[in-house]
Amino acid sequence: MNKKSKTVAIFAMLSMVAVGCHKESEMELCPVSSIGMQGDVVLLSYSVDGTNCVTAIYGSSAYRDFIYQLLALAEQGHEVSFAFVSETGQAVVKDVVTYSTTDKDAAFAWADKMIADGYSVTVSYDAVNGVYNCLARK
Repeated sequence: MNKKSKTVAIFAMLSMVAVGCHKESEMELCPVSSIGMQGDVVLLSYSVDGTNCVTAIYGSSAYRDFIYQLLALAEQGHEVSFAFVSETGQAVVKDVVTYSTTDKDAAFAWADKMIADGYSVTVSYDAVNGVYNCLARK
């Protein structure tokens, strides 16, 4: 990852942590930020402890780094949720899938697959047992 991408990723991470500290309305949206500056773009909606945000991510490397940052926040005790932004908005939950693992890479792979399949993913981390608890809703 080049220096500019790292700087943008670190800024985004700090922004997420700062936003997560606010106790304002749960429906407050963060400004749309851009992560990475090359390749394909995806819009990802995410929340940290109920604070909703949207970000534009450019390139698969920036996408992967961003999801790992969310998993790191889960390790710190935050509840994180994320999904691709859809044109139709949120739908009624029709399907719920759960997954638990002690392997961060496995949690990433599962979450990546589920959001690619149109699910919204929530991840929490059980520090006592070292387990990522993942929930996907569609």
